[in-house]
Amino acid sequence: MDKDFKLVNPDWSRFTLHTYEVDDATMVDPHDDTRVLQGEWVELTADDKVVRTTDEAVLHFPMVDIPGQYDVQAIQGISVIKMGNFEVLTTVFNDGLGVGDAGELNALGQPFMIDAKSWNPGPNNRGIPTLWAAWPDLLVGYVTKVPSGGYIKLQTVTF
Repeated sequence: MDKDFKLVNPDWSRFTLHTYEVDDATMVDPHDDTRVLQGEWVELTADDKVVRTTDEAVLHFPMVDIPGQYDVQAIQGISVIKMGNFEVLTTVFNDGLGVGDAGELNALGQPFMIDAKSWNPGPNNRGIPTLWAAWPDLLVGYVTKVPSGGYIKLQTVTF
């Protein structure tokens, strides 16, 4: 598989895509290690601008590449799945390889949330799926296939 985030049997009527302006232009600079990666989950500000994940208790949205969308740098915006229910095969998840990391996703049926974790490339924290802790952290979905070959399959719950 050549993508870090691939929708499984996408039914475009089951979720909504939106493009939002980024709060920091380096998030869409292809030469910057801190750019947003496909499959990274982001937050929206009160002004509807995309920022990196910092709070586990707010809604998060996964960044997706839309085929044919070549204006990301020009409009300084990215597309996200805003609402809906979907299943995804992804390399962007907490695999427990971080230093002193807790929250590893490694078992079928585990609930997951989005947390700001150090994840390569880049020195910054990224919003990635990790083991759900407890309320008020928002439950996003469940593991539907255990990690294999660096990928995991996740199913979101409707949010």
